[in-house]
Amino acid sequence: MADSPLIGRKREFETLVKYLEMAKDGKGQAMLLMGDPGMGKSTLVKGVAEEHQEVMFAYYVCKREEIHKPFRPVIALLDSIKSRYAKAGSYAAQLKNSLEERKEQGGPLKETLTFFKNVSKHGALFLFIDNIHLADRDTIRLLREISTHLNELKLHLVMSLPSGEAQEGEGSPLVELLGTLLVRDKMVTMKLGSMEREEIEDHLKQLLQVKNIPEEFLNGVYDQTAGNPFFVKELMNNLVSCGDLVIGDESSLIVFNWDEVCVPDSIDDIIENRLLELPDEDLNTLKAISIWGMEFSLQAAADILEVPLEDALDKAEKLMTAGLIKKTDSQGDIYKFEHSKMHEWIYQSLGNQRRDMHLKAARILENRNEDSADAIFNLAYHYSRSRDIEKAILFAIMAAKRAMRSNAPRSALKFAETAMRLLEGAEVTGESITQFMETEELMADLYFTLGRWDESLERYNTLLEASIQQNDAVAEARANLGLSEVYRNKGDWQRAHEYGLIAMNKSQSSNYQRGFAMALRNLGYVNWRLGNYDKAQEYYNSCIAAAAQIKDMETMGIIYIEIGNLTSVRGKLDEAMKIYSKSIKILETNKNFRELARAYNNLGDVYLQKKEWANALTHFEKSKRYADRMGDKNMAAWADLNAGEAHANLGNLENAIENCKRALDILKETGDKSGISGVHKTLGMAYALSDDWDSAMSHFNISIDINKETKTPDTLADTYYVIGDLLMKEGNEDDANYYLKMGLDISEKIGASKISERIRAVMK
Repeated sequence: MADSPLIGRKREFETLVKYLEMAKDGKGQAMLLMGDPGMGKSTLVKGVAEEHQEVMFAYYVCKREEIHKPFRPVIALLDSIKSRYAKAGSYAAQLKNSLEERKEQGGPLKETLTFFKNVSKHGALFLFIDNIHLADRDTIRLLREISTHLNELKLHLVMSLPSGEAQEGEGSPLVELLGTLLVRDKMVTMKLGSMEREEIEDHLKQLLQVKNIPEEFLNGVYDQTAGNPFFVKELMNNLVSCGDLVIGDESSLIVFNWDEVCVPDSIDDIIENRLLELPDEDLNTLKAISIWGMEFSLQAAADILEVPLEDALDKAEKLMTAGLIKKTDSQGDIYKFEHSKMHEWIYQSLGNQRRDMHLKAARILENRNEDSADAIFNLAYHYSRSRDIEKAILFAIMAAKRAMRSNAPRSALKFAETAMRLLEGAEVTGESITQFMETEELMADLYFTLGRWDESLERYNTLLEASIQQNDAVAEARANLGLSEVYRNKGDWQRAHEYGLIAMNKSQSSNYQRGFAMALRNLGYVNWRLGNYDKAQEYYNSCIAAAAQIKDMETMGIIYIEIGNLTSVRGKLDEAMKIYSKSIKILETNKNFRELARAYNNLGDVYLQKKEWANALTHFEKSKRYADRMGDKNMAAWADLNAGEAHANLGNLENAIENCKRALDILKETGDKSGISGVHKTLGMAYALSDDWDSAMSHFNISIDINKETKTPDTLADTYYVIGDLLMKEGNEDDANYYLKMGLDISEKIGASKISERIRAVMK
């Protein structure tokens, strides 16, 4: 059956062209295109590109199995641009190399903007990213950053999203990207619904190669397909293959009787009927290659079919002629199934063969002996769906570790959960016990990073029990260290201190030097929050010495953050800034994004103290980007609440309140009492500046109560200072001095000289 060109969609076509023309004039635009599968989103966009060949066009279809691959859609688009447009080739190659080299370091915005600006010298760029909900987080964040510069670029960015496709909740990178575009009025949303009757008629004329479509036949098609163009095409394929219609013969339409033909009840049945009528050889070929997913290379097809490459090419061309697969625009011999529903049916039809086919695919990949992250992820995927449980566990753990090193905690957790599920059904051996403890610790660490602290505590406690049973002193030290870390973040100083001491002693006795250094760090932090600054400094000095002895630069980078905190609270702000900068340099080298988020947040706090609000905001935004990249929602919440304080001081009170409320939801979820206290303090400030003192004092009192409960004197003193300062500006000297005196007594007692200095400056 002939492939039909773009039919109908006149209004949608004109809308796309309108925004493309704006991009050509240097007013970059973005569009979100939605619609059910089969509604013709890709056909529409490609149709516009076909009629505007003066514009550079590239597109990519995101795939679920690649969601953990940093910048995959961007790199694929660059490959397409490089191969099709010589004038932009060198720029595309340069940016691609940059992304591949730095794909573990966050989005290189500067190089990307330079690319777009260079390409703009040669004309407009039309990019289409299909299935944007399956794009990796790095790509989404890079697009969000680019979106703030659209006014400078000749770029038309179209993203498609299936209607009803589940999206992450509020705060996800995709939601934030779309929100940023909408707020900046740089995006139009367009939904493709069912085709109109006239459009279906044109569609049928193209498909059946006739000039007229009888009214009764048209009504029947509309009833059967609800106007979905893909369904129309599959229904016609089904009727032609059954002999009920003849291509090019209008008379077969005139005598056609819907009551006398067997019309499938759904598109699934249409696809099933079509595929079941294939010769066994073709159907078996499709089944074998379906194991690779929606897309597959010619070499992968040859390997799974166990035929020479030339034979695989012959089979592929035969399937293309039948309209079952098609070649992609990617470089190399890459093919894909005609539609996801077709692939889904074929894959499901493997039945009990699936496990054996996944095992075969895994062994093919393993024999290639590749050590890339993608190779390990794919091995973990195929082995986990095979009958080789031992290999499945091994590669799932390897994939989890590789994803952790790539700063992809969500992907890492999925692999770790797979490994744990397999371990729970595996035979108990010395090796499986070791793997169980290793996976338990991985999951505990990942839950902690993702702000799921109660689940993290549960895993660390299980690890602790297992380590005691196995008499594994190092694992016991790590479990205690993890428990100390979680309780430290929850603001439970007593438990954090107790587990920190145990971790320190266990690490020392088992010669686990890094654990010893990190336990010292935790003990220093707890003493800092309790106002024991001299004791905190002792622990930090010991930690630096321990880390230097084993040349552990990453731990030194982390401890410099702690020393910066202590230096800052003692009022040495310029010195604290230098220490934070030193920490950032080390952590960037080690690619520790989670701690980088904390370092930028704390450096932003120094700018708050220096009353450089704009600089503070810049650093909080950097902190949030790193935290979002790691999925560390608790750190992202801290960046939000601190940005709220900067907004409040800048007079952006609505932004301040919005930031705080967003942060509060997350901090309540994680149980971070210190953060909750900070949110209420900032909300109190924002409401006071809005002259709503009843609401302000309500929030201030909550903050005071939490600080008293957690015994955190420096933040309690700072809260009293904020209240007193605001009251003094209102002319309420008596009440102001009351709060300021309480703050001064506390700050002088613990040696928080900067807070004392600020208080004295406003007291009367």
